[in-house]
Amino acid sequence: MLLSTRHEWELEGDLAASVFLNLSFMATVRGNMLDELKLINVSATAITFAMHQTDVVCDGASPGFGRQPNPELPDDLLYWFARRFQDEYDTHEHLRQTFRDDLEQAAIDRHFELLARRGAVEV
Repeated sequence: MLLSTRHEWELEGDLAASVFLNLSFMATVRGNMLDELKLINVSATAITFAMHQTDVVCDGASPGFGRQPNPELPDDLLYWFARRFQDEYDTHEHLRQTFRDDLEQAAIDRHFELLARRGAVEV
């Protein structure tokens, strides 16, 4: 089954970035446990850059975050951050486990909702 979530990814440094991501996962539930969680799509929707943790250098947040983008960021930059997050996810077990922990109950609940709709289990 498909699970989607929004995530704010913080990158620290002299020039810090908050990257707002839409993530899609394919989840497999067996019995009453999450068996597999695979990240299948990463889309960066906005990025905010700040220097020295206070001065906003560039705010690319979309109106969905309560402010207007300034300036509108190029798609190639958004794509670069999405790929970088995918690489981090693929190489760091702790990051994968964090999402697994966060999404496990949602996957199990969705699994039983789908079974109930099909009449396979009593709710």
